[in-house]
Amino acid sequence: MNPAHVLPDHDIAVVIVNYNSAEMSLNAMQSIFDKTADTNSIHIHVVDNASPDDCATVLHKEISGRGWASQTTLYEETTNHGFGRGNNVALNAIAAMDQKPEKVMFLNPDACLQSDVITNLSKRLDQLPDVAIAGSAIRDEHGEVAVAAFRFPNILGVFADAVNFGPISGLFANWRAPIEPMPTTETDVDWVTGAAFMARFDAIERVGFFNQNFFLYFEEVDLMKVVRADGGREQPHFSGPN
Repeated sequence: MNPAHVLPDHDIAVVIVNYNSAEMSLNAMQSIFDKTADTNSIHIHVVDNASPDDCATVLHKEISGRGWASQTTLYEETTNHGFGRGNNVALNAIAAMDQKPEKVMFLNPDACLQSDVITNLSKRLDQLPDVAIAGSAIRDEHGEVAVAAFRFPNILGVFADAVNFGPISGLFANWRAPIEPMPTTETDVDWVTGAAFMARFDAIERVGFFNQNFFLYFEEVDLMKVVRADGGREQPHFSGPN
């Protein structure tokens, strides 16, 4: 699992950034293998962001013990890079490959797939060649649909959130960042949650991946804004109850 080795060809890279959450990351990985129809099409990249506990050791042992070593690369970092730079560790390694994957799926360590989201998003991107990034519907720990689609921040939305008064919030509902109620069908949006989304690798490579000036929060907002400016657009894929 040394990232210096030559990675096998695969259609989809999956990137998980871990920090003090080995068990959650392993659960996320298990859900990938359980729910993905064609596991031979994926390769998982797990970046351990210098967790102060024994996360890297646990991950290394479990990945080997569960038979995932041939489809997983573990990056044992000595510095906590934050979310964006942590993802970039894997993305830069992928960019150096002779044969790059067409797409990359980003998954939070505390997120578990409830359906074959990877295949669904990949197929949808194939059907929508002008779409650069696709996001999935998300449910919280209680099974309720969580907000996963957003508008870019703007002054009117910030004002409505700051006032936090029903009539005013309602008046400026179309300017607030969260899109509520959540759409029940596919729709074009400004950005989707970073907890689970898929991007065309060439689209994010062209813009230099995540902005490394962000340590935590808003990295995905910036990335999707830059991708949109580069000519792509983001369309979340809501596949109904997962």
